[in-house]
This record gives sequence, C-alpha cells and structure tokens, in this order.
Amino acid sequence: MTVLPDYTYQIITVIAFACFLLINEKSFVYLVLIFIYLLPRAGLDICFQVTFSEAKPMPYGFIMMGFLIVGWFLKNIRSPKNLRHPYKPGIAFFLYSIYAIMALLMGLSHYGQLHVIILEFVIYYVSLFVYFATVDMDIKKSGVKLFINGFILVSLLVSVYGIILRFAGPRFLIDGITFNDGGTIGQKDFFHFPIEWQLITARRTLSTYGDPNCLAAQIVVFIAIITALIVKEEKTPLHRKFYLFVCLITNFVCLYFTESRSGLISVLIVFILFALLGLRGFFFVSILAVGGFAFFSQTIAGFLKVHRLGRFGLTSPAAMLFQPSVFWRFISQYPLGAGFGGHINPDLTIRSTIHAFDGYNSTHLHILTKIGIFGFLVLIALFYGMFRHFIMNFNKIENTTVKAFVLGGTVGLIVQQLCFAINNLFMLPGGAFNYLIMCGIVALAISYFKNS
Repeated sequence: MTVLPDYTYQIITVIAFACFLLINEKSFVYLVLIFIYLLPRAGLDICFQVTFSEAKPMPYGFIMMGFLIVGWFLKNIRSPKNLRHPYKPGIAFFLYSIYAIMALLMGLSHYGQLHVIILEFVIYYVSLFVYFATVDMDIKKSGVKLFINGFILVSLLVSVYGIILRFAGPRFLIDGITFNDGGTIGQKDFFHFPIEWQLITARRTLSTYGDPNCLAAQIVVFIAIITALIVKEEKTPLHRKFYLFVCLITNFVCLYFTESRSGLISVLIVFILFALLGLRGFFFVSILAVGGFAFFSQTIAGFLKVHRLGRFGLTSPAAMLFQPSVFWRFISQYPLGAGFGGHINPDLTIRSTIHAFDGYNSTHLHILTKIGIFGFLVLIALFYGMFRHFIMNFNKIENTTVKAFVLGGTVGLIVQQLCFAINNLFMLPGGAFNYLIMCGIVALAISYFKNS
C-alpha cells in the first residue's frame, strides 16, 4: 500500500477547508463530491474513539459535515428563515428529537462507554441536520447541474478504482486517501476483519469505501440515477449516451465484484420499480436478464463459499427478533429501547455495548434497539413524508436531466434502505452522510426546477 508523506494530510486539509470557508455553490458541491462520494475514507490523523480499545482517524467528510451543521445553525440564529424545501418534517422531527434525547439520557444514566453513546447520538440524530443544512444551501440551478454531472463522474472513478483493487490487491490503497486506518493495512477495519482478508481471501472489492457492502449500497444509487438519465433524458448527444452507458456498465461490474447480495438484490428491485413506473422496453429486459444471472450465480457462489469456509452459521441472532412472538415481547418490554450505548439481546436481556458496532448487523435493528419502536416509527414517518414529496413533485419538473436525476435518486434512496436493513452501514464513512446529502440535493433540485 502506498503511504503519502505526513505533510500531505495537512496540505489537503488546509485547501479543503479554505474552500469551505469561502463557501459558494461550486466549493460546496466540489467538497461534497470529493470527500463524501469519491473519497469517504480520506481523513486526517486526528483520532476519535470508535471501539473500546481502538481509535480511528477522522474522515474529512465528518469534519466537513460538522462545519456545515454548525454554520447552518449560526446562520439561522442570526437571520432565521423558512426552509426552501416545501416539505418540513415538523411534528415528526420534533417527536424524533424527543425520543433521541430520551435515548441519550438513558445511555448517560445507565452505561459507561461515553464515546459510544456520543457517537451513536451524533450518527442517529445530529446527522439528520445535514439534510436541513443541505436544503438551505444557496447553490442555485447551476450548482444542481454541476452536482449531477460530477456525481456521474464520481461513480465512474469509484467503480474503476474498485475493479482495479479487485485484481491488483491492496498495493493500490493509499492510506489517508482511499483507505484510512491510521497506519498499515495489516490493522483492522471498522468491522474488525483485516483488510487483506476482504481484498485477497474473500476477493471482495472495497474501492474507496473501505467496506464492500457500504460500496454496494452507494453503487445502487449510482446505477439508479444513471439508468434514469439514459432512459428519461431527452435530446441527449450521442457521446453523452455512450458515456452514460460506459458508467452504467462499469458500475455493474464493480457491484458484481463486491459480492454483496444485498446490493445485487437492491439493483434488481430498482429495475423492477422502474418497470412499474412505466420505464419499459428492451433496455430493461436486457438489464434484468443480466442482473438476474449475476445475482443468482453470485448468490449461489457466495453461499457455497460461506459453507466451505464455515465462518457463519445458517442462523443469526438478528433472525430471532423477526420471530413474531419474540418481536412482540421485545417491543412490549422495551418500547423506548435501551438508549444510546445499550443493546438488547435476542433473549431480551439488556447490556452495555462494548464498541460502536456491538449489536445487530442491521441499521434498522440497531436504531430500533436504541430508540424503541415509537422512535423508530416516527423516523419511518419522517422519511415517508420526504419520499412522498419527491414522488409527488418530480413530474412537475420540465428539465428532463433534472427530472431523471430526481426520479433515479428517489428510487435509489428508497431501495438503499434494503442495504441498511441487512447491514449496519449508517455509521460508516459512505453511510449516513452520503444518504442524507443525496436526500437534500434531490429536494433542492425539486425546489429549483419544478413549475410553480
């Protein structure tokens, strides 16, 4: 693995945040594209606690989002104004705030892992303000178009790099830029597997996302948006169509090499939804056929590999919670959850979490055990209102490029929830912030381009 000189990190940080302090439409969009979607693992060697015994370097994207939220608060304190986005979560967000604060107080009063409690509170509550801050950015129509074109290019770069890593192995990782573990690749990643195991033994590509399932979840959104642009964009020059097809095929290849079953299933669902929305034709039949073959062959190979390696059983602790009787007892006994820093076992005993990923390998179950069934339902209502607004308004957009982006982004974001449901990805670089910023950009596109 390539290791850059120490001063490189300081130079990148100074440049990035100098641009951020001179905030305008282009600097905001460029920083988001680079440090959120292209290089989510790039970070500064300022460690923050993730596990009980292990600290991780701070990703630039996390620092940038902190500046964004604080700046948004200060701007609204000085001159409060209504959000540009017509959909205001209102009562849903207010109720979720109450449940999140209750979970924080429960954690502080019952558990000892302060760094875990704070980290979970930031990721599962404070990060939601990224959406509001993004919606309130004055990036103008040109900024939205810049983001769309940059997003397509980023998808190509991420996928090409992922394919290279699949065949070349870890020697093409650049510590602090494309992978961030505070040292060598021999150290463990966020899921405590040596990075060599992921890249060499398992032969799963990570690209710049550091985790194959996190990468696959993002590629699902890449594919949804590019596909919508190919089908819905009108008066498109031939060279742009070719470019979009190249990006789409490259994304598919990279997704295949992640060997992520959730990612492959999600892409199939994306195309099924497109078909139900009326985007039919030979293109979708071909893609469904190729995607179906890739999914079934990879799934069978994956299950055979798991059986051969003997690393995992056919059941998991999370599966027990889906049994109706156990789930009913769970929500009856802990309607408010265990609080941040706590975990509810399948046998319904409660304990303190050891580290930030100590729990179920599902973002949804993870949140459910923290804030309880009522807080979880309020969060679902919040996202439901958001997606309903997107769906009800995308047909009011005349610009076909933006309309396709909104359609693809909405479908991709909805289906991406499947990846979150069966993988605990929200806390990872490339997880929560990627998701919430995309929601904000889609909302901005609607507000700027829809007809009155």
